[in-house]
Amino acid sequence: QLTQQKTMVVIGPTGVGKSTFCNVIAGRDPEDNSIFSVSDSGESVTNKTSGEEIEWRGSGGFPVTLIDTPGLSDSSEDDLKNISGMLEELKKHSEIHVFVLTVNGTQLTFSRYFKDMILIFQLCYGPQFLNKNTIIEVTNWPFDDASIKRRDIDEKTLKQAINEELKKVIPKLQDQLEVIFVDALHNRSYESKHDKEKTKFIEEMNKLESFLTSVEPYCCNHEEFPGVN
Repeated sequence: QLTQQKTMVVIGPTGVGKSTFCNVIAGRDPEDNSIFSVSDSGESVTNKTSGEEIEWRGSGGFPVTLIDTPGLSDSSEDDLKNISGMLEELKKHSEIHVFVLTVNGTQLTFSRYFKDMILIFQLCYGPQFLNKNTIIEVTNWPFDDASIKRRDIDEKTLKQAINEELKKVIPKLQDQLEVIFVDALHNRSYESKHDKEKTKFIEEMNKLESFLTSVEPYCCNHEEFPGVN
């Protein structure tokens, strides 16, 4: 079962840390620029959708086609180019196992652009795409002691809040989506003992892995996406 190729699409607003997350999934350094370009300024550097063949969590993992998408921005001209490029790439994949919605844990209201992006995916894949194959990854949510002390809400409350926000975009959403907290920069903290962060990182990656390997793929054999043209 595990040797079967999986396909995962990462969706989220500009500057949320999608490329960093993609690097970690590929078993690379979070700031590696060789496959998924990472920006340090929060500006978008991903301006085209790329489907990359990687091994899950690095060499020896099972094969995954990992698709990193650009966020939308203020420029409608760029958006049009980005969206059509994204649709061209997505058309090549008739099966998608998992859509990962990346959300910044410190910004709980979705921007108009992120909502538009979710709606575009809903147009492509139909209203059901969120219900079965989507998982939420929270970025900017580190697990060092200082960060935990500073938080005013816990993971459970955050999960609730994100799902509420999603329901505003897609009122028909049935169940709460699963939320994971993969801190891609977990090994960047200055604490000498970040074993706890590492353990948490492994736990959350394991959740993502079991979701990816157990979910039925979302099949879409259409040449053209309905409703997008």
